[in-house]
Amino acid sequence: MFDRRRTTLSLVSSECFAQSHSPYAGLETRAIKALSDQQIADLALFAAMTAESIAIGEKLIAQETALDHRFANKTITPASLTTLVEAIGNTQATLRATHLKYHLLTLEILTPAQARRYSELRGYGSASAHNPSRHQLEPGNR
Repeated sequence: MFDRRRTTLSLVSSECFAQSHSPYAGLETRAIKALSDQQIADLALFAAMTAESIAIGEKLIAQETALDHRFANKTITPASLTTLVEAIGNTQATLRATHLKYHLLTLEILTPAQARRYSELRGYGSASAHNPSRHQLEPGNR
């Protein structure tokens, strides 16, 4: 026999249980339910920067380790020292350029107001000791 009260109570109880144990409980009525195109682009840039930077960073660590081993094993020579340090310097420059490249790419997805705020947060705003006209980062001023 079908008991309407028991079925309704079970359904309500199940919904309450699911909502109370879900990390998203109550969020189904929020105005924004998905990431904006800007947020997606920002996440994609961050993922690309991370992947690219990690590979370069790992190379740098390996180069520094090799230099350290040469000293520890007393196999370093003036010529090998110069070669190893120059290679390390090139890798450090590549890592820095990679990092800064993504700051420039970030500006491409920001509105002008966001770009101004981003520049301020990076220390290029009017309150900074830098000359803002010389360092201001905004789209089109690269």
